Amino acid sequence: MALEQNRQVFAVPGSPLTGKTRGSNRLLKDGAKLVECVEDVIEEIAPQLLKAGASISKKGAESLDNSQMMVTKIADNASDEDKLILTQLKQDQKLHVDSLIAASGLTPQAVLRLLLELELKGIVAQHPGKLFSLA
Repeated sequence: MALEQNRQVFAVPGSPLTGKTRGSNRLLKDGAKLVECVEDVIEEIAPQLLKAGASISKKGAESLDNSQMMVTKIADNASDEDKLILTQLKQDQKLHVDSLIAASGLTPQAVLRLLLELELKGIVAQHPGKLFSLA
C-alpha cells in the first residue's frame, strides 16, 4: 500500500530458504529500498530531515516557551501532590524515581501513582532506568 501511495518503503533482506523472510523479500522485489545497515536509511531520509530541521529550529524557542507555560498552567490546576512532583522536574533534566520520592516526602506508592497519572496525561515522560522528565 505504501508503494502505491509513492511512500518510501525499506526492507531488510532475508534468506530465500526460510519462509520467515518471504514478506521482506517480496517488498524488495516490488521496489522497496534495500537496508543492510542504519546508514542506508539515513542516506535516504537525510534530505527530508534537513528540510524538517530548518523549520523546527525556527519554532524551537517558541515551542520551548510554550511547553514551559503549559507546565506552569498545569501546575496551577494540579493537586498539591502533583505540584510536589512537578516542582522537582525541570525541562531537559531526568530524575530517578528514588530522587523524586526523597524530595517529595511521599510514599513510593504515592509517587509512582502520581507519575503514572502525569505520564498518562502527557505531562511527564518516563525514560529507561526509571528516570522521569517533563514531556
